[in-house]
Amino acid sequence: MRNNLEICLSADELDKLASNIHIAFTCGASRVELCSAMHLDGLTPSIAAIKVARENMPHDGDLLVMIRPISNLFEVDRALLSTMLEQIESAAKLGATGVVFGAISHGKLDIKTTRTLVKHAQKYHLSVTFHRAFDCIENWQDALNLFIELGISRVLTNGTKWLSNTSVIQNIQHLKTLINFADNRIEVVIGGGVTCSNAAKLWQIATHNNNQVSLHVHSAVYKQDGYLDPLAVRTLAEIIGKRMNDNTSTALFLGIDGGGTKCKVRLENAQGKLLAEAISGPANIATSIEVAQKSIIAATHTVLSKANLPTTAISSIVACAGLAGANIKSAMLVMRDWQHPFAELSLTTDIDIACQGAHFNEPGAVIILGTGFCAGAKKSNKCIDFGGYGLLLSDGASGGWLGLNLFRYALEVTDGLLPISPLINALLAQINCTSSSDITQIALKAKPAYFASFAPLVFSMPDDPYAKSLLQYAAKFITRYVDHLVSMGYPRVSLIGGTAVKITPWLTAQTQQYLSKAKSTPEQGAIQLAKHNHKIL
Repeated sequence: MRNNLEICLSADELDKLASNIHIAFTCGASRVELCSAMHLDGLTPSIAAIKVARENMPHDGDLLVMIRPISNLFEVDRALLSTMLEQIESAAKLGATGVVFGAISHGKLDIKTTRTLVKHAQKYHLSVTFHRAFDCIENWQDALNLFIELGISRVLTNGTKWLSNTSVIQNIQHLKTLINFADNRIEVVIGGGVTCSNAAKLWQIATHNNNQVSLHVHSAVYKQDGYLDPLAVRTLAEIIGKRMNDNTSTALFLGIDGGGTKCKVRLENAQGKLLAEAISGPANIATSIEVAQKSIIAATHTVLSKANLPTTAISSIVACAGLAGANIKSAMLVMRDWQHPFAELSLTTDIDIACQGAHFNEPGAVIILGTGFCAGAKKSNKCIDFGGYGLLLSDGASGGWLGLNLFRYALEVTDGLLPISPLINALLAQINCTSSSDITQIALKAKPAYFASFAPLVFSMPDDPYAKSLLQYAAKFITRYVDHLVSMGYPRVSLIGGTAVKITPWLTAQTQQYLSKAKSTPEQGAIQLAKHNHKIL
């Protein structure tokens, strides 16, 4: 039985690394983090060390690689960022399953650098751990919310300020607060002072509400000769392994929400108990069926790992996938021929699972505001949809539309047709462009997900004239669909997706009176459909 035990392995002595990998996994670890120079709190391991680790890993073992080129207080300049990006690519090519990094600036999360690093890791389907740089951040709640938004898999913390020399046990109350705030949206890895003597007390935190919590150990499992202590590893594995005993005894159901930017999955047992959630790359089958399939598999492997289940458990999963682009018949026909690894896989639209999640089996409508835009409604198991024809033909008010039209304004500004504004200045600085030809070169072949990445910039500067123009237009666009759905007999409309909450205040009071909070997520809606199709409900 695998469990949530993560061991930090020293990569400095290659002759001992192979043996330590073997001890870690045979004695109960579920993953290892590979670091060099532990006396400097961990730096990027050598290529040779990563190769040795990968060659000695079990097939379904997770190998996380530290990405920290130099010893500093986690501040990342342009040159260091370039090196970290190269190291992430190298780790992926050498067989790592995840990377560990962090970036702060003057006690605050370095959002731009973090976003860049995460996107690069996701390009190679690597999971991401934000390391103990997290313990340097003053506003940890905002940081944690951003990690979740970006799709970071886990955060490493011991609940105390970095370099405070405070015991992890002394601040256990803060750990409880942090884990409750995370609320199963991200895995919390407790590390820094975890020992065989305090592990049981720390693990009690994890037993509440099936929280996604792991223990991370280093010095507590090492002997003086540089080898792991098998007894110590087994002791820790036994302490935290008891909680996992029911995970493989029930059927598994997977809800898949495949969008233009990310694929979100949720794993439950037959009783509806949440086992884990995960996020991977884009899964719009109208854009790329191959990429969508890879994203679905990557997210499934991640969610199984989080649930402490082997990758072979995928063959026992009953899944339902609601996919962006599923309204395109040619794409859906090809997708239905997929030789997938699941026990069962039913396919439907993203609108269908969103309606099911938002309103259960009651009549209701949804408007999805993510990378793309679509709207739909469901009544008596019959689903109708509108929009969703892609950024070129529709998708007004989507994240992609906001970003694309921001670029259009920027082109007119650089051509001298419109005056400059703070928003345009911020965009030009972010994409490092000074002319319309520079902008065109970047944007000409860009995909909707790229443009959607600039929607947060628009929302961050609502008083800017161009932001105001875009958001007012988007609100009017949404209002047309709300009015249409209400006129069709659907007085309850739920707005969901990445921009839904931020665009709502721009709608009129009259429009907002028709809005209804979704009862659950699209992934939960997909699970309901999976169970129904499996004749469980």
